[in-house]
Amino acid sequence: MKYIRYSLVSTKLPLCNLCHNKHRCPNFFLDTSSFHPQNDITNLNKTLTNFGCSSKARGERLRIYPGALGTRAFAKPGRFYFEVDVYLYVHHHLREDQIFEIGMAQVDEIDKKFTACACRYAWMMCVRMCPVCNTLCLQTWHDGKLLRHKSLKTHIQTGMKHVSKFGFLVNMEAGELQVVDAVNRLQFYRFKNVDVTRPLWPILGVFNSGRVNVSLTLRTGSEIDITKLYFKD
Repeated sequence: MKYIRYSLVSTKLPLCNLCHNKHRCPNFFLDTSSFHPQNDITNLNKTLTNFGCSSKARGERLRIYPGALGTRAFAKPGRFYFEVDVYLYVHHHLREDQIFEIGMAQVDEIDKKFTACACRYAWMMCVRMCPVCNTLCLQTWHDGKLLRHKSLKTHIQTGMKHVSKFGFLVNMEAGELQVVDAVNRLQFYRFKNVDVTRPLWPILGVFNSGRVNVSLTLRTGSEIDITKLYFKD
């Protein structure tokens, strides 16, 4: 798929961004021209859901990957930050299934597989039912390898709701991606040796619509309080 109509985000470009301690919070949206047909994008192109399928996409749509990508890629040099609000509602018993994923990927990886967690040039955080913990787990993946997991909920039942917020700090200079708990300002995982030789695109995937409703809402630009842009390891 080609996305040359969108700009690359770089500190060399004149951007209407917020900047704090070398971190930029670029304003961008979800790409309504190519998201997967089983999903919907609402809320002024900021929210991706796995329910309420839409036919409004106009371009070459994702065929394999059940999600969407951002309208801007991040390129060297620079450090960029965005957040995603998560809402889950469990309406059927959950099995060992993927629920959602968020991360960064090179554009050629985005529609290769059903989950970007299995891709070589994608660095992903996901939530899924974990067979080890027997509950919802927060996990990080790269190239099909599970790097870390942590229980998100201790008890799962039908009718349960869950709300959280995650932050993603992309350091194109050091080749790192930090995943943080954006409510408590705690780092969950730091990807190192991220391949930044090519631009990286924000991607969001939502799954398992028969058992859980998922809404992922982008927070970018002026929606982020840059005075709180600090993280604890």
